[in-house]
Amino acid sequence: SVRTWRMRIVHRRAIDQLRSQMVHLKRRADGEGIVEELAAKDPAPESLTLAAEQSVEVREALGDLPDDQRKVIELSYFSGFSQTEIAEITGQPLGTVKGRMRLGLEKMRAHLELEEAQA
Repeated sequence: SVRTWRMRIVHRRAIDQLRSQMVHLKRRADGEGIVEELAAKDPAPESLTLAAEQSVEVREALGDLPDDQRKVIELSYFSGFSQTEIAEITGQPLGTVKGRMRLGLEKMRAHLELEEAQA
């Protein structure tokens, strides 16, 4: 019957959604595990200093972006969301999310290249 057919579709979509969420959570957990594993190693002081300097430069470049571009990049790189997920979270069209990410990354690249040239 139509009702059974519709219920089967809803059931399968719910399972797909749960699987998608589990993959996302697993990806985050794996990423956190990698960070913990790297933190457990005893890195050389030079690499720690370089990483700290690069972190400051990236944060400055990110801080110079307009809010909409910064938010998209933060959701992608720091929270691990895909562009499709970001579009759903922010309620914006996927093309808008892609454009803002591209423009934001281009501006960050230009900022970091300028910093490097001045150094």
